[in-house]
This record gives sequence, structure tokens and C-alpha cells, in this order.
Amino acid sequence: SDIIVRPNAQNSFLQPGVQTGLAYIYILEKDFDRADNMMTEALEYEENISDFYLFLSYAFFEINMSEKAMDLLKMAQEDYPDNLYINREKAYFSYDLRDYDSAEKYANEDYSKDENSIKANLVIGLLNYNYHDDTTMAKPYLEKYVELTNEPNLANDAYNVLARIYLLENDINMSVILTNEVIEYYETSVFNYSKDPDRYFREKLVYEDALAILEEIEDYSS
Repeated sequence: SDIIVRPNAQNSFLQPGVQTGLAYIYILEKDFDRADNMMTEALEYEENISDFYLFLSYAFFEINMSEKAMDLLKMAQEDYPDNLYINREKAYFSYDLRDYDSAEKYANEDYSKDENSIKANLVIGLLNYNYHDDTTMAKPYLEKYVELTNEPNLANDAYNVLARIYLLENDINMSVILTNEVIEYYETSVFNYSKDPDRYFREKLVYEDALAILEEIEDYSS
């Protein structure tokens, strides 16, 4: 059967072999011994080692092992230093690790090559809001991110951040639309959170923040 991975249209070129796909699954299940064995076996078959490390870095990121994910990206870059997707993920992983200077560097490099990069717009927008405290600069990047994604990704709080910016600008309608999208996405999710408690905790925080924003809107409107 086909191996299901995190949806990401910008990385759809990755076609893992069976061994690599199994290693990915074992990482998600935190069965690291079997993952290591499968990764060793996969290296005998994979033609593009850069894509191999890049692909598996997503699995470690999914289970909140961002440092390990970053290590794999660095290994991938040794094999393919000009791979656009590696710098793209390094920006996102660096942000998650709170290495904001590196995140800004990688995101700006990515954006200079592709203004429609989902990750670059996300990271630059969040950095401007959370790190530089600049809502004016954050807004266009986060709006672009929302335009490119079409639905919330509760691994980050971009929709909530943009909803707060709209609320500051008295654009109540847009703030309500975005927070309701987050709430609906979470409440209708079919993901089995019992298999990934880390993801459950992460997404529940984003969901609860959306509920808090709606309460703020109600207080503001009353």
C-alpha cells in the first residue's frame, strides 16, 4: 500500500523507496532501533541521499525532535548544497528551535528565490510578529501564507496570529473567519491523536487560543 506522509505540495517530488518509507513510519512510532536498521538498509538503495535525509527529517520534526531533524538537513546539504527545499525546511526547523536569527536568514534566502514559498511566508510573518513585534510587516506574509495553504495547519499558529492582527485593525469579520476556520478544522479532524500525543497537545493549544480570540471578539463587540 502507498505510504502516507505529511501533505506538502512543495515537496511532492520526494518518492521514497520501501525501506525509506518504513524508516519514516518507525520514526513516527518512536521505534528507533528498527528505524536505524531500516535507514541503514535504505542507504544501499537510495540514489539521491540528499532527498533521503530531507524526507526523514520531516518524521523527526513531526515527533518534536527538531534538533535531530536539523542534523539530517545538514547531512542532506553536504550532498546537495543548492537544494532549495533544504534551506526552506532549515528556516522552519530553526524557528521551531527558537534560533530566530538563523530562521530569518534561511527564510529570506528562500523568499528571494520563491516569493510563493509557503514556509518562507510563514516564517517571515511569524518572525515579524513574535520576534520583531512588527504587525505591519507580519501581515502581508501571513496573508500570503493563508492564501497559499487554503486551510489551517495546527502545527503553527499563523491563522490565530493573523486573526489577532485583524482584531487590532478592527477588522472583526476577518478575525472571526480565521478563528472559526481553526476551530472547525480541529473539531472535525479525523486524525487519531491517541497515536501522537505530542501532536494532540500542540494542536489543542492552537485550538484553545482560537477560542480565546473569539471570546476577546465578543468582549470587544459588547
